[in-house]
Amino acid sequence: ELSEPTETRLVLKYCKGGEEEWILRFRREVRLLDTFKGNSRVAQIIDSNLDYDPPYFVMQYYESGDLMSLGEAFWSVPKNQEKYFLQMIECIEELHSRGELHRDIKPQNFLVDEAGIVVCDLGLSTEIGSSTAFTTSSMFWGTHGYIPPEYLIRGGFKNPTVAGDIYMLGKSFYVLITARQPMYLVPEDIPAPLFHVFERCCSVQPENRYQSLAELKQSL
Repeated sequence: ELSEPTETRLVLKYCKGGEEEWILRFRREVRLLDTFKGNSRVAQIIDSNLDYDPPYFVMQYYESGDLMSLGEAFWSVPKNQEKYFLQMIECIEELHSRGELHRDIKPQNFLVDEAGIVVCDLGLSTEIGSSTAFTTSSMFWGTHGYIPPEYLIRGGFKNPTVAGDIYMLGKSFYVLITARQPMYLVPEDIPAPLFHVFERCCSVQPENRYQSLAELKQSL
């Protein structure tokens, strides 16, 4: 006897760009996500076809959306801030523990479900300490406002460090609790100790930032 069918919502993500660099990045993202199968802090792939034109993968649909969709009322509560900031760090820790840098951290790249959050969009990720072979067609990729200053120097994006991911986390924290644009940090309405954390994350000089996610977590 067949059981009643159930409706499951899924997300289909496919490579929108036809250039070789886009396709190579997309394929690498899928292969990297596959290595995190069963990890509760990284988005999970259900199915994929990298030989199809265009290549695609299928993933879970997150009804609550990304962190920006939680709204200002949610982020005005300090206990919510602490809980989700720490979870964001834990998501990126999973990547760093495998020797991977995200390089495009922003609130929209963290998806929410009843168990917490997961990090997604690993298309710009690269191995720690390696000069990526990609980005031949552009000086840098990423999202304006969140990009670390060193990425704007020729060759900077191709030689990232942990400090770059920490910079983007700091900008993401700031945007989530202020709903302001990420271009500049403005201390208005932010408790001084918390603003100090944001400022240190987003220092222009990488050596003045937190040098590890563990150090940032302890400070928070």
